[in-house]
Amino acid sequence: MPENRTAPPLLLMDQNDVMAVGGDNIRLAMQDVAQAITLLKKGQAGMPAELSVPLDASAGPSAKAYALPAWLEGDYQTIGVKWTAHRQTRPPAEQAAVSTTLINCRLTGQKLGVVTSELLTAVRTAAVSALVMQSMSFAHTPRIAVLGAGTIGARHLRMATELFGHSAPILLWNRTAQKAHALAAHYPENLVRVVTDLGNIMRDADIVLACTAAQHPFILREHIHPGMLLIQAGYDEVAIQAITAFDHICVDLWGDFAQTSAKSLFRQYREGTLSRSDITADLGALVAGEWHPPLGESVYFSSFGLNIFDIALASRVIRSAQQRGQGGFPTPPMNHHK
Repeated sequence: MPENRTAPPLLLMDQNDVMAVGGDNIRLAMQDVAQAITLLKKGQAGMPAELSVPLDASAGPSAKAYALPAWLEGDYQTIGVKWTAHRQTRPPAEQAAVSTTLINCRLTGQKLGVVTSELLTAVRTAAVSALVMQSMSFAHTPRIAVLGAGTIGARHLRMATELFGHSAPILLWNRTAQKAHALAAHYPENLVRVVTDLGNIMRDADIVLACTAAQHPFILREHIHPGMLLIQAGYDEVAIQAITAFDHICVDLWGDFAQTSAKSLFRQYREGTLSRSDITADLGALVAGEWHPPLGESVYFSSFGLNIFDIALASRVIRSAQQRGQGGFPTPPMNHHK
């Protein structure tokens, strides 16, 4: 007779569980992102093509659910998939995107956990921006501006105040000023200052973190000035003429998604006004210190958001939960072979 074995319980983590084990820790997220992109450069991580299925038309004309798989070697030894639904029309209390990440051990296939991952998505996006900001040099202490007061903007504001907001207030702009003021109210006045005029904030800022849900570009060529670093974490905020005004164009990664992504940069590529050779550097080169822009030259960075980052962060929080006794099965084996 076959042996009757009881499968170990699957660890389920909601947002509170994720926060309890450091899922919102920006420094840990930066370490995950840096490790993941380094593993990718070494061929020790990968991201198969995403799959998508359409949602009902009631969720919006282009609403879809996406399966985003990835695998990681190194100290992670995990495989996983992030399942995310993007809606234009949704219940008032819900975000535009909702996501869950499933993690398995890469060595055994064992199910490790399922994580509610909206928070992790926002944190890993802010972590990418932080790494890019750290890789740049400025002739003076840069003035930082965050555009957008939604989920991604709020997380970028928290990152900027925590890591960079010690010399001058972080500037905050949102199309709806009331929402910007509501977000700024969570911070001391010396840390965050709301600016209602877009032209003023673009003129004054050396680093601009564009984190809005804008459906049409609003950052124009006239807004770009020498020495500016603009990181686009949203979809369609930057006009094509503005992108080409930068001295350097960078991405987190160039991949097959350039053929389908709604990001401004990749749409420009498909329209034939930008080629792959116009890309100066990717995130891997920035993290490794392989490229630095000369002082005074402007840089545009398109943050696409890579599956490997989602799997890395989810793997870490699951392992942390297991180590705290929240899981009913052992931590997956660690690979110490470098």
